[in-house]
Amino acid sequence: MGCLSRFSVPARRDSPASIATIRLPPLREHGSDLRLLTELFLARATETAGRPLPTLHEGAWEKLRAYSWPGNIRQLQYVIHTAGADRFIRLSD
Repeated sequence: MGCLSRFSVPARRDSPASIATIRLPPLREHGSDLRLLTELFLARATETAGRPLPTLHEGAWEKLRAYSWPGNIRQLQYVIHTAGADRFIRLSD
C-alpha cells in the first residue's frame, strides 16, 4: 500500500481540474484505526484457522501502537496473521 500512498488520477473532461490527487496517510498517522484493523485481521486469521479469537495483552497493544509500520497495513496484516495462530499474543510475539 505504500506505493499507492500518493497517486494522480486524470479528471473527467468536464472537470475544471486536470488532475485529482489523493493522499492516503500511512498507518502510523492514523493510529486510531490500528486497534480496529488489528481486531479485523485477528478475526479473519482465527476464523480461517478455525481457532478461537486470541487475547491481545496490553503490552502487545503498546508495542503495536509504538511501531512505525513502514510496511503499512499489509505489514500489520502479515504480523497479525502469523501471530494469530496462538490463543494469546504476548509482547514477545
